[in-house]
Amino acid sequence: STWGHLSPAPVAIADVHVLSLMRPIVFAIALATFSLAVVGGVANATGPQLFSTLDTPALPVLQSMFTAASTEIDLAIYKFEEESLFNTLQSALSSNARLQLRIVADGDENSGKSSFVMVLASKFKSQVTVKLWPGSKSHAKLYMNSETAMLGSVNLTPGGLTDNIETFILASRGDALYAQADALFEELFAKATLVSLD
Repeated sequence: STWGHLSPAPVAIADVHVLSLMRPIVFAIALATFSLAVVGGVANATGPQLFSTLDTPALPVLQSMFTAASTEIDLAIYKFEEESLFNTLQSALSSNARLQLRIVADGDENSGKSSFVMVLASKFKSQVTVKLWPGSKSHAKLYMNSETAMLGSVNLTPGGLTDNIETFILASRGDALYAQADALFEELFAKATLVSLD
């Protein structure tokens, strides 16, 4: 078939173990590469760029974005189930009292009191604002800080961030796509329903 080149090569059991041991190394390399690109202005100089999780794991990219955020993080999400990213957000909020996190989330997937979204909202009441779409209508995947926007197919789940083949675009402040993503987030945020924690 014409799609035969996309079929995965057979992998021996020993190779799977080696690959699982290499995952943290790949994440560290991707995180360092992404951090250098953003800090060095490479992403902005070349405009928005398309990535695949085949080559660039999404988890370290988002961890770097959240850690680097100085004033704001905006998330339009469907699901949020990835614990290390949850911990990264908690750390960023704990270490920076000026940091504001705004979340627009699917109501069915994120409204439970034990959901990562609601735990963040409860723990950091003065820093986190959550709005939900009623029912299961929001499948948005838009993640932003004041310098970088990520748009794509990546859910904030272990599958979306580490296991699945996903695609995403990174745009830097100054790119037209960043401005469009920012305007889209503001529209979603304005139309969703504010969550009361009382």
